[in-house]
Order: sequence, then structure tokens, then C-alpha cells
Amino acid sequence: MYHELVPKILWLDVVEIQLVSASGMGISSESVSPVAGFLEIILGITIILFRKSVVPVYIAAVSLFFLLLYAGISRPETLIGAFNPVTTNILGLGFCYLILYSNRSENP
Repeated sequence: MYHELVPKILWLDVVEIQLVSASGMGISSESVSPVAGFLEIILGITIILFRKSVVPVYIAAVSLFFLLLYAGISRPETLIGAFNPVTTNILGLGFCYLILYSNRSENP
């Protein structure tokens, strides 16, 4: 949730601006990024509060996968920088897997 609050809501990061601009949809990153950040924070809170439900975890996993794919297609140079989508999204996908695995272990 930190990666949503800080670079999307509190201090809009240049990479966020570039990724939104690369969409070609003609929408401003100043409006889209905070909304996306807010929705992603809500998703994170939902995962924490509804630990027994796997639906928000699957939503997060699919989102992380497609956002990584989008970053790779639209701005491939972002994949090699510090704290890039590869490291953050793969880590997030790993956490999704661990949550799903631990849920499966608790509810055979």
C-alpha cells in the first residue's frame, strides 16, 4: 500500500506520469494516478480485513500481472530502473501466492 500512497497520491512520481501518458488515452496522470492509488489501497485493506476470501487476492494477482505486462510493452525502460515493476510486481505476485497457499493449507 506504500507504493500506492507515496508515488501515486502524496508525491506523483515521474514514472507514474510516463506510464499514464503512454496509454495514449489522453487522460491526465494527475487525476488517474491518485484514483488508481486509492483503489489499490482499498484492495490492500480488503485483503487484510477479509483474510478468508481469496477473491481480492486473485484480483491483486491479475492486476499485478497485467500492470507488469503493460509497463513492459508501453515503457520497457522502466523495467531496468531501481524499484522497477519487475521487482515490485513479482514480489507482490509472490505474496499473493503465499496468501493463497496459506489459505489452502488452513482450509483443506
